Amino acid sequence: MPASALDLMHAYGASPTTTLWRVQVPSALPALFAAMRVAAPSHWSAPCSRNG
Repeated sequence: MPASALDLMHAYGASPTTTLWRVQVPSALPALFAAMRVAAPSHWSAPCSRNG
């Protein structure tokens, strides 16, 4: 996340919650979706253990 965005939010007096939802969460979304793309195939190919 760009430090300049955090500095700007701080300069405008944004609360920590506002900074979280307006800057930090959107900047983390690409990494989150990349991790989901990596994890999803391993989840769907796991063996089913329901048959006792």
